[in-house]
Amino acid sequence: MAVDIERLRPLLAPSDLGRSHVTILERAWREQALRMGETLWEQGSAVGDLGLLVAGDLRVFVDGEEIGAVDPGDVVGEASAFMAGAHRSATLHADAPSRVLLIDVFELDRVSQAVPRFQERILDLGLRSVAKRIRATDARIARLSHGILPAPAERPTTGFARLWKALLQAGRDSACPALAPLLRRQAGLQHLSEPAIDLLAGSFEAHAFAEGDLLLREGEPGDCALLLAAGEVQVLRHVRRRMADVGATFQPGVLVGALTLAVPGARTASCVAISDGWLYRMDRAAYEALTGRALLAWKECMLASLGLQLRNANALLAGFQAGSHAGGPLPEPQLQRLLQAAGALQGVAGA
Repeated sequence: MAVDIERLRPLLAPSDLGRSHVTILERAWREQALRMGETLWEQGSAVGDLGLLVAGDLRVFVDGEEIGAVDPGDVVGEASAFMAGAHRSATLHADAPSRVLLIDVFELDRVSQAVPRFQERILDLGLRSVAKRIRATDARIARLSHGILPAPAERPTTGFARLWKALLQAGRDSACPALAPLLRRQAGLQHLSEPAIDLLAGSFEAHAFAEGDLLLREGEPGDCALLLAAGEVQVLRHVRRRMADVGATFQPGVLVGALTLAVPGARTASCVAISDGWLYRMDRAAYEALTGRALLAWKECMLASLGLQLRNANALLAGFQAGSHAGGPLPEPQLQRLLQAAGALQGVAGA
């Protein structure tokens, strides 16, 4: 079925795109119509396409359990499309007559090289879509949980405390681990060129932290990403009075809070230090100053990492929905497993 790229230009391409580039896009994409009840993809099948829903309504099923929905303008298969050898993590059914634009994953590189800013548009659409699905999964988990452990005490920010932290950091400069090896541990950055890694590294600043420091606060606007370099950090969500849900514990190399740089929103959890350590911080101004291959690689990194974490959380959530749980709070052992998976989402999401 022919694709009307001009009608979709605001989503897929810059407004000043030339006719030759429009032709490339028209030939790369194809449109598939789905009747109500038809399946677009089956869970476990090999990844061949990336999709964009342009009309209708798709429902997402994992192991036979419905765990989410796809709305017009959402990208589907975005994380898998950037991972070689990946398989579908969910089944997509049409809940109404629907139309989907599809592009072969092998065409992505060719079109990205030929059409200006196309790759960045696709990555931005993918990040927006995965952010929406993460928040939906987050809300489902919240309905199963209650605060079960003491919340962290807040430390007053006094002049003396600020001075002490500055002195602590000044005295530990030589102990901060190098940034480049930490970046190369991130999904999609292993083979990034040295100039691009150096440019990316220049967007971070090193900071020391002490045990008990509240590094990110639930509900606040996300204005930075943190890359843990040394020490341990714990995720706390849904703080209620003096209680909270305790999620994952992060080790060095974990990226925290990155998605809110690409898709602005409030933090969905708090992060508290459970040991002394070091982190690297990228603020919004530094993120928005990134260009070229460094910017695209960083967005690919976030998208691939988020996709893996979301897949794990949704698989656990589907398992609990299919089990004997009859509603209300989950028993603590089951809840802890789910919170670990949900907490891991915060490692590359909104923390």
